[in-house]
Amino acid sequence: LYGVHDAAARVPPLLAELELDGKRRALPTELSRGMRQKLAIACALLHEPRALLLDEPLTGLDPVGMRRMKQTIAARARAGAAVVLSSHLLHLVEELCTH
Repeated sequence: LYGVHDAAARVPPLLAELELDGKRRALPTELSRGMRQKLAIACALLHEPRALLLDEPLTGLDPVGMRRMKQTIAARARAGAAVVLSSHLLHLVEELCTH
């Protein structure tokens, strides 16, 4: 997993946070568009990056998934990560962005 030595410990809470635990054994091709979107973001978060560059992070998500993803993004920002966000959804930008 790209040099993440404690990936086994990081994966379960990340899958739970993004509501993907039930699909732990599924291949990406077996997932819906929204679940693939969440999986891509989970892969990015696995490294606990100090900076996130997110382009349309809510694409393909249902309303519950959108709420959850907004919480995830906000939690990373509160933890000190720099988040650069690109979106056509103005309510998302207004809700999450400070600059």
